[in-house]
Amino acid sequence: MIIDARQLEAGAVLRTDICVIGAGAAGITVSRRLQRSGATVLLLESGGLERDEATQSLYQGTLAGEPMRFYGGSPTLDSARLRWFGGTTNHWAGWCRPLDPADFDRRPHVPDSGWPFGLDHLDPWYEEAQDVCQLGPYRYDTEWWTERGAGESVLDTTQLRSTLFQLSPPTRFGEFYRSELMSAADITVCLWANAVDLPLDGNRVTAVDAAVLDGSTFRVEASVVVLATGGIEVARLLLACNRDRPAGLGNENDLVGRYFADHPHLTVPVVLTRRDLDLYDIVPRDVRGEASTPQVLTAGVLTPTPAASQVLSLQGLGATVDLDPPEAASAEITSAEVGALLSAFENGVGTTPATLQIRSEQQPNPESRVRLLSERDPLGMPKVEVDWRLTSADRESLSRGLDLLADELAHNGLGQVRTEVDGESALERALDVGFHHIGTARMHDDPRHGVVDSDCRVHGLTNLYVAGSAVFPTTGWANPTLTIVALALRLSDHLIESRR
Repeated sequence: MIIDARQLEAGAVLRTDICVIGAGAAGITVSRRLQRSGATVLLLESGGLERDEATQSLYQGTLAGEPMRFYGGSPTLDSARLRWFGGTTNHWAGWCRPLDPADFDRRPHVPDSGWPFGLDHLDPWYEEAQDVCQLGPYRYDTEWWTERGAGESVLDTTQLRSTLFQLSPPTRFGEFYRSELMSAADITVCLWANAVDLPLDGNRVTAVDAAVLDGSTFRVEASVVVLATGGIEVARLLLACNRDRPAGLGNENDLVGRYFADHPHLTVPVVLTRRDLDLYDIVPRDVRGEASTPQVLTAGVLTPTPAASQVLSLQGLGATVDLDPPEAASAEITSAEVGALLSAFENGVGTTPATLQIRSEQQPNPESRVRLLSERDPLGMPKVEVDWRLTSADRESLSRGLDLLADELAHNGLGQVRTEVDGESALERALDVGFHHIGTARMHDDPRHGVVDSDCRVHGLTNLYVAGSAVFPTTGWANPTLTIVALALRLSDHLIESRR
């Protein structure tokens, strides 16, 4: 069932077992999973079923620290996220893969790294997340795909390995799951509803106070509350709910809003000696021999081997080759410069200009953070400043990774990477971002080092949970949506088990 918060009487009180705040990938996944669990669910969404400029403007804030760029443009906080049913999946490109095993480990060269569990623990929920995101089998090893006709891996060395992304259609969660949520007897979707406060009684959240843009307010009384509003808005709400706890909820150790991260993206020109680098172009793959599996779209990736990462103290990174690069990227290399690059090869026949896009892990950094401003939005909520900061280790790791990719491609006669543009190192230019807002409520079983525990429950509160990339202790290099969905499924199963 879907209701409109604008039609509620002022001061109305809604009662439910579980209130989920935010109807993006995480919130919709949690709500769907809780169907037929015996619990009633109320899913609050700030916007409606399509874009509304007044609601979208509630995301306005300021950017500080490292310049943010997206394909040459300068994004704003209200352009990087979408505030209507389905959330940011409404402009999601669909790139999916799990984190690597090492991403969950405590790595000496990555301060504050380590998850409370490993990849093998999360595997069952990753496998289910494949279906939620309309993907193929939970297989990301190139050997399995090449056996089913996906072409041959062209580069596996002691330094680099081939792996891949699977691409969702992409799934627009608000559209694809709308009818299911509307017909669910135990789920109510409340549109145009903005959470503005989480009042406490001791160590329990007693309610969600909500408001609509016309000024009216109402209350949701729930046994459990799940925040699923994204890395920036989770921090904003936790910090703003400071009536009972002056530092904000879960912020006894000044960690809420810290460790904000994105995935730095570096795009550099490359000339390939052959165009048929099958695994490195986005092409449809039939999973042959798997009768129940539809065609799956994949994109090949080059990533350093675990051994190379350890020797070079690399943070995670993965590189894709774009044979049909965006205009802004392809414009960085002229035809004359292509000729100069081709001279590096003994046989330059049939070469192809392209771009190499590197996605990099960002080191956990407590000085990279989301903080509240004194300025208020139309709902009376404080606006935020996002102070995104990279460390010297981030740039040094990316530099070493770029050199490794360039050396291995050249050594194997596959391509020549150009690491300078107009005499300037690629790393001296502003890096692109992925619009992947990670951290701010990181997971750790010790409240001195994390905002939520391994069950994603906010430390110091018995019934407040966080779903989404805000809880990631480290970013890995892969796009976060598949991990967001897997963690949302895991959290939902914990909530179901807790009711038994």
